[in-house]
Amino acid sequence: MKTYDLTEELNNIDGRFFMEEVRYGFYITSMMKRYWASQLRTLSEVDKVCKRHGLKWFAECGTLLGAVRHEGYIPWDDDLDICMLRDDLVEFSKYAKEEMPEGYLLLNIHTAPKYEYMISNIANSHSICTDPDFLKRNFGCPYVTGVDIFPLDALSPDADTEEERRQQLQEIVDASNHIAAVGLDHPVVKNMLTALSGRHHYTIHRDERAQRDLRLLAEKIYMKYPMAEAEEIALMPFWVSNHNHNFPKAAYEETVYLPFEYVHIPAPIGYDEILGRIYGDYMKIYKGGGLHEYPAFAAQERILAKEAGGANPYRYTMPKELPAARSIKNDREVCAEMSGMLTGAHSNIQLLVNAGNADSAAELLQGCQNLAISLGTYIEEHVKGGEEAVHKLEEYCELLYEVSSAWNGEESVKLLDDTIRAEEEILGRIFERAHREVLFIPCRAEWWPSMEREWRRCTENENCDVYVTPIPYMIRDSYGEERSTCDDSELFPGYVTITKLADYDIEKRKPDEVYIQAPYDGWNSMFLVPEYYYSENLVKKVKKLTYIPCFEADLPQESGDKNEKTLKVMAEQPALVYVDEILVKDEATRKAYLEALVRISGEDTREYWNAKLAARNAKEQAAAPERKGAEKKCLLFQLNIAFIEKYRERALEKVKEVLDILAGKHEVLDCVFVPHETLLDGVEEEGATGELCRQVLDMVKSSPYIIYGSKDEVLSDPDRITAYYGNPGCLASICANEGKPAMIMAVL
Repeated sequence: MKTYDLTEELNNIDGRFFMEEVRYGFYITSMMKRYWASQLRTLSEVDKVCKRHGLKWFAECGTLLGAVRHEGYIPWDDDLDICMLRDDLVEFSKYAKEEMPEGYLLLNIHTAPKYEYMISNIANSHSICTDPDFLKRNFGCPYVTGVDIFPLDALSPDADTEEERRQQLQEIVDASNHIAAVGLDHPVVKNMLTALSGRHHYTIHRDERAQRDLRLLAEKIYMKYPMAEAEEIALMPFWVSNHNHNFPKAAYEETVYLPFEYVHIPAPIGYDEILGRIYGDYMKIYKGGGLHEYPAFAAQERILAKEAGGANPYRYTMPKELPAARSIKNDREVCAEMSGMLTGAHSNIQLLVNAGNADSAAELLQGCQNLAISLGTYIEEHVKGGEEAVHKLEEYCELLYEVSSAWNGEESVKLLDDTIRAEEEILGRIFERAHREVLFIPCRAEWWPSMEREWRRCTENENCDVYVTPIPYMIRDSYGEERSTCDDSELFPGYVTITKLADYDIEKRKPDEVYIQAPYDGWNSMFLVPEYYYSENLVKKVKKLTYIPCFEADLPQESGDKNEKTLKVMAEQPALVYVDEILVKDEATRKAYLEALVRISGEDTREYWNAKLAARNAKEQAAAPERKGAEKKCLLFQLNIAFIEKYRERALEKVKEVLDILAGKHEVLDCVFVPHETLLDGVEEEGATGELCRQVLDMVKSSPYIIYGSKDEVLSDPDRITAYYGNPGCLASICANEGKPAMIMAVL
């Protein structure tokens, strides 16, 4: 089987990996991506030691599930789990103490007396580290990361003998739980420890060492049976407590490398059966679970923020004092307000004259002059075709001069009022036929769908002139150093008319409303837009600035769940502070954002955020453009090496049967075959498995009714696919997540 160099793959990781994204409706932060990469860096050191000494390790539990179903981490998971056969783990532990890089820690019940777990852990540090060398090595992640290593132990071939051992181990677990609950001096605990010591001829101290003695005794019993004689092996803590996590030893006899984010990791060839035993229908998505706070580095994050004076140095922190909300008025409202102030002043002048207060009346006349000049200037700058209204205001100013020297009571008031009403009528006609100008400023083409709904609403309004001007963006590497500038202007859908950035001057055109979707301003260490387009700067240049979130993730289902915690990160961004309006997709999302923002900035800000948040009407959700020439349905078909290895000749027969059926359906059904990466690796193998892989691939390629494709091609046009058929894996999971039928191939 083809092998991969984990260290080399990590060193070539693409900077785009560290970008925030939503997978399966779950928002993944940039820091979580760094944390994952740092874990993989730690794993690469484990891999080096194992390769150096001929030891095997495999992805296990959630990591194995992620590798198979997601080709990477489970989006809402932050653990890295591997396993080793017990003998390999014992050998690894000997070498790891000497060969791991400086600062790395091997934690288990032998190296750390107070360590509570029956597994080993490799950690890259003992505490948070912001040293530049550490950060560079760990992709900018300052937090302690580790890899859990689960030992696999042999089960007795005899079921009765194994059950007796399991009961002995359960007694040890019970004793440990009693010590934690009632202490060493309790009579029941004393009796339990005495019985265990006698039965196993093992010394158990009656002090703080007791718990460790029990763990060491349990490990001794775990290792009771030789691996060579075993047919089944197990993760013993689960086996003892739940009577599960037992697997055929043959499932681990060969290794297959599975894609995992930007690298490849070894998995047992029998991963399908292993995952089935652990999770049942492992292709079914379940977003709960987790035995620790999410994210795993949450406690470290709080420590780092405290040391930094209360603000997280790696992302934006909401200010204690929020900027005052702007009064948003359109041109018509501004002009009407100023005109109304003028007509109101005319009556007040008459009142002052009647009261004999000539000086105050003169001052108010001068104020009318100044306000009229301001109104004229505003019309010149903001109202297209407003020259006639400006001329009328010039007449008004001349009239003010005349009446100031010969005020004639109500007649003067009427003359002034009539002139302003004439100006208002002129403006009314202009505004009736005027078009609103709306500017959309997207950046990444893949974020466009979140903005497209509002763009469609505006383009369908005949009184809206709509412009889309994508801005360039910069991506830095994980160390925050190298930059690459990207311009996605050519990547937007063909039905979107793009205006080049150089052809649209915001300050000259003064659009009525501007929509943005990049929330970070300068607060994202990976992703940057030009400073001119920061929300803090744009809001000073435009009449109304609206932020449409570029990510649409699933909403929290209950207080404290993982989606609630990630929504806090999405909500605590500069754009939400500075813009005039936050426009989300529906009322449920608006309420979720409101609660998140109030949790961040305090209950006293509820009305502030409530006024700023807006939701689209569900009826405004525009449908995607119709696809042309897609009358035939399209089936996505995939096979992997685990299927070939498990069923051997029967796999060949099944594939031939499927190809015959597809041939009979070719007039109504296209079939795109995407070989799993493991199948392509298997083709290069020598021996029986390699020959079977070659035969399968030859059969598929020789069918005139099969379209041979790649994963990237399929994912670039996912709407083309109607359904999935084949082995469990990432493509099956993606189709199921999109609501498309995903049928798993069965051999009866």
